[in-house]
Amino acid sequence: PRLASDEPIFFDHPVDFGDPEIDGKSIAELIKGKPRFSPVEGLDKSVWEGKHCDGCHEWNEARLCEQSKNFAANDVSVLRLQHPLGTRFKVALAKWAQGGCK
Repeated sequence: PRLASDEPIFFDHPVDFGDPEIDGKSIAELIKGKPRFSPVEGLDKSVWEGKHCDGCHEWNEARLCEQSKNFAANDVSVLRLQHPLGTRFKVALAKWAQGGCK
């Protein structure tokens, strides 16, 4: 999927993802939030639902930049697996990495 905007993406600026559930939030905000989808296919909802991403991950800007570079380099993986915050979030991370993780 495409993002709603072709504007550059910045870590701490609101993003127009084209998904009303996450539009207007920054990457920095979303990584402190709760997943919308299971992080692992088939994982029981009681394990992940209502829990914050930072309960399992220690994301910061530098670590997320490294992961996002993988999404940018492996374009197929962006769409192949659902991301807990949605595919458009994954697409935005790849675009953020392509722009130098600013």
